[in-house]
Amino acid sequence: MFAAGDLANFPLPGTRRRTRIEHWRVAQEQARTASANMMGLEQPYQGLPYFWTYHYGVRYEFFGQVPDEGELLINGDLNQSIFVAAYLYEGRCEAVFSANCESETARLFDHMQREGSPSLKTFEAIVHVN
Repeated sequence: MFAAGDLANFPLPGTRRRTRIEHWRVAQEQARTASANMMGLEQPYQGLPYFWTYHYGVRYEFFGQVPDEGELLINGDLNQSIFVAAYLYEGRCEAVFSANCESETARLFDHMQREGSPSLKTFEAIVHVN
């Protein structure tokens, strides 16, 4: 039996946690993985949870998985809605929430897709929001 989409509870890559993410992009990635497995390719889901939205002139983006414990580091200005927030656990960035910082967010997303959770030093090197 295969499931994909809003109803699917699945093991999050790189963790021992199961999760359910209600976003169309994740559903598309899961559908690709499910169809590959239906054809016998035995591919685990490897997507990085991601979504974005646009409200009142502000583009918000989020990706990763917020740890149960940890700290929040905000680089930028919340009042101006120009920031990148890192959810840290044991010195590594596990999730990102940003507003109007598309370039920085794209670089962080690419890094997490290729290499996993960046260290705080790598996060600070990628993000240059004042």
